[in-house]
Amino acid sequence: MPSSSSQRRRHDTAILIAFSLIMTLGVFVFSAGPRASGDKVVVFVPPWSSDTNVVEVIAAANGALLRGGKWHWIALAQSDDPGFVHRLYWSGAFFVGGGEAFSACFSPFDPIDP
Repeated sequence: MPSSSSQRRRHDTAILIAFSLIMTLGVFVFSAGPRASGDKVVVFVPPWSSDTNVVEVIAAANGALLRGGKWHWIALAQSDDPGFVHRLYWSGAFFVGGGEAFSACFSPFDPIDP
C-alpha cells in the first residue's frame, strides 16, 4: 500500500500537469483570435451541421467568404466591420480564429499551368 506522502505527491503532480495544460490551451486560444477588423478569420461551425452552414453563418454576419476549408464546417472569411466576429458568433459560429493561426486548415492553392 503506497504511503500517504507518495499519494500526495502524485496528486500534486497531477494538479500541476492539469494546470499547465489548461494554461497552455488558454494562451493558444487567446493568441489564435482575430487581431483587428478587416483581418481574415477562420470560421468554425459545429461539424455535425449541414454542408452549407458555414456559408450561411458568414452571410448572416455580412461577411465575405474567401475560401472553404478542408472540411465543410471550416471557412475563411473577411469583413471590414468591427462587429464582424461578434455577429459570426451570434449567427452560429462555434469558434472564430485568426486566419494566420489556422492556415493549416486550408490546402494550398493548386498551381495553374499556363
